[in-house]
Amino acid sequence: MFTRLRDLREDHDLKQETLAAELGIRQTTYSKYELGKIAGDMGADILDGKSKPENMAIRYQQQFKAMVNAKTAKEIGIQIPDSVKSKAEIIQ
Repeated sequence: MFTRLRDLREDHDLKQETLAAELGIRQTTYSKYELGKIAGDMGADILDGKSKPENMAIRYQQQFKAMVNAKTAKEIGIQIPDSVKSKAEIIQ
């Protein structure tokens, strides 16, 4: 199911954030799902003897979302620039 879900998301040019909103979950939750599935599949291939770590391509998450803890930033005296606020998820 994972591959189908990711492929459908990519076929429809949807970002993780958009799909996560449609599913009623946070983007970080969906992102961790995709990343965890990739790591699990790679581990299973190693354990099943299908691949050796040294022969596997490096796979990584391609979409990232910055998260800023506004409460902590305020407590330690850091002012969050508007340019960061517009791109990051602000956590209170």
